[in-house]
Amino acid sequence: MKSRGFTLLEVMVALAVLAIAGIALLRSGNDHLSHLSHLQTTLVANWVADNKLAELRIAQKIEASQGQVKMAGQVWYWQVVLGEANQWLLPYKVEVRLAPEGDPLIVRSSYVDKDLQ
Repeated sequence: MKSRGFTLLEVMVALAVLAIAGIALLRSGNDHLSHLSHLQTTLVANWVADNKLAELRIAQKIEASQGQVKMAGQVWYWQVVLGEANQWLLPYKVEVRLAPEGDPLIVRSSYVDKDLQ
């Protein structure tokens, strides 16, 4: 006599395989959302740094300063740090943070002609 259905063991193995695949899919989705949040934060921090660099270039007066700006519903803290000048160039960088004393998320560097200062 031929059996036409699945045995209980076959069904349990199939459910175990589906459960493992489901867990892997959930973990992958969670990792994707975590990375997406990090990318969004980094993107907005880059916009803040780019805006500050543009302001400094327009003003043509680079000096050490700090402040805050609200962008994308978040308060961002920026700081301009001057480097040691050589005979031609003055290096400076803009650091962007989420907290006033936190580690910088983004550090963007640039140079300005020392004679224009």
